[in-house]
Amino acid sequence: AHRVTNSGSSLYRVTDTEIQAGCGGFAPVQDGEGQTLIVENERVRVTRIMIGPGERLALHPTCGMLVAVSEAELAFRSRGPEERVAIEPAGFEWRDAYEPVTLINVGQTVFHGVDIVVK
Repeated sequence: AHRVTNSGSSLYRVTDTEIQAGCGGFAPVQDGEGQTLIVENERVRVTRIMIGPGERLALHPTCGMLVAVSEAELAFRSRGPEERVAIEPAGFEWRDAYEPVTLINVGQTVFHGVDIVVK
């Protein structure tokens, strides 16, 4: 168990996730431009994402959660139809795909997020 406390007077947002089981099928990957490795262990791989308007990058399979640090207008492309979302800080998008999903910043500002891939 853990506890999070806001000791200040400003707004503090927390997104908490508990990993119950792995997704399987994780293979070693190479990060693209706009991704920076934060932490990797036997259960997760976490990268920081910064992409400008019109830029795109491939999110790693198999399943994971993209958490927004900044608001953005994003598009997700895979084999199915493109999905467009407006995401707010601390918002998230879950994916469960066994192939890469292309993330596209279709907005007018730089998107800053954290991608958590479950192994």
